[in-house]
Amino acid sequence: MRSDPSVAAAQAQRRAAPEETNGNVTVNAAVALLFIDFEHPNRLRVNGRASLHFDDPLLCEFAGAQLLVRVRARRIFPNCPRYIHRLQSVEPSPYVPRAGQSPPVPKRKRFDAFRDVLPAGDPAREEWQGLSPSGRSGPGSSPSSTRRRSP
Repeated sequence: MRSDPSVAAAQAQRRAAPEETNGNVTVNAAVALLFIDFEHPNRLRVNGRASLHFDDPLLCEFAGAQLLVRVRARRIFPNCPRYIHRLQSVEPSPYVPRAGQSPPVPKRKRFDAFRDVLPAGDPAREEWQGLSPSGRSGPGSSPSSTRRRSP
């Protein structure tokens, strides 16, 4: 699969039904990707057509991935890096999927406004339903919890 350099593969974690999260690709497969290297200021644009793969052989190489998005590149070209600020990676985010670990539930998913729209199987929904291993009945049940918190 990797022998074709015009095809890029990327993982996608799906927390909702595919038609809710990836429906745009099924309606219009045209994509434009912008890759930014902050350590050595460079940008690369890739325009192409995306396709969704739920049983791709590469899926097992990405911890937590439930589908793979493949992009067949149509145009690849550099993009001016003039305004890229130099940054360096210090440590990976705790939200990045890792083999054998579940990422923490983002604070934004604990807002009361999202309670009724979280999809079945979403860890935040399970917390609201009292299925959290912490033993609480839900994030909004504690008097110390606030309605608005920064994400």
